[in-house]
Amino acid sequence: MIPKRDISELRRRERRRRKDREDRELRKMAEESRRLGHARFTADLVPLEKPYQRGWVRFFKLTDRAARRPDAELLEELLTYVNNVQYCRKRLFLEWNAEKKKQVPGRHLPKQLRADRIASLKIPERLYKYFVYKGGYKRLDGDYLRFLLERSRLSMFEVDCTHLFRTVVAPHIVTHQRKELPEVRQREDEIDAWMEANNGWKRHTRLNGHRVRKCKDGRKHLRKNEAKRQMRDAFLEFNDRCRSKPKSTETKEGTINIVPFDFYRLVSRQAA
Repeated sequence: MIPKRDISELRRRERRRRKDREDRELRKMAEESRRLGHARFTADLVPLEKPYQRGWVRFFKLTDRAARRPDAELLEELLTYVNNVQYCRKRLFLEWNAEKKKQVPGRHLPKQLRADRIASLKIPERLYKYFVYKGGYKRLDGDYLRFLLERSRLSMFEVDCTHLFRTVVAPHIVTHQRKELPEVRQREDEIDAWMEANNGWKRHTRLNGHRVRKCKDGRKHLRKNEAKRQMRDAFLEFNDRCRSKPKSTETKEGTINIVPFDFYRLVSRQAA
């Protein structure tokens, strides 16, 4: 006869082995979904018969005065690294301003690069003279960049010749699209359905060491606003039914007429 302690230990080990098998299967499914998504987003481009406009795009170009400078070629090469290309559905490129409590046209600035990013892009040293430390008191050179990389200091650098660039806003014309892969999309849908049915994405997030929110509908304030909206809709529907026609009910004492009333207004008055 196996002791009770050993039986519980065997059951615990069996549960652990089963959970490990499920986690391995879950990781395989997530990896397959990632590979399928990569294949779909890197498919061959197919030209469209009728190109169409999808919003607006803005980018930097050299000013006429900068194009006549002796270092115009260096500035053009610099733009290939710091050009900030932005897309928007509206031409004004609005963004939220917390102080004014409204949307205002957003600023368009060149990219700011960290020291490790400058090294990874392999920017030639002849362009270092245009970069300054964010604050404007230290110019970038080869020795200073190696000093920062050796000490893992990820300092930000910006260009000091923004007056030589001008912003150009143009229509964003879509001329090509990715080739459709129906088999890949069908397999992705199958994996997503399996993941949603088995709570797989949340479990995979936990396996990667990230925190999972308990709120199923997203953020708490969104769920709270949705609950308020549903409650208000229910109150309004109840009021409409009450205003439609007076109702009466039969009791032992006789017929009693039910007077319609505004339930939502009554609740609002009580809350106030």
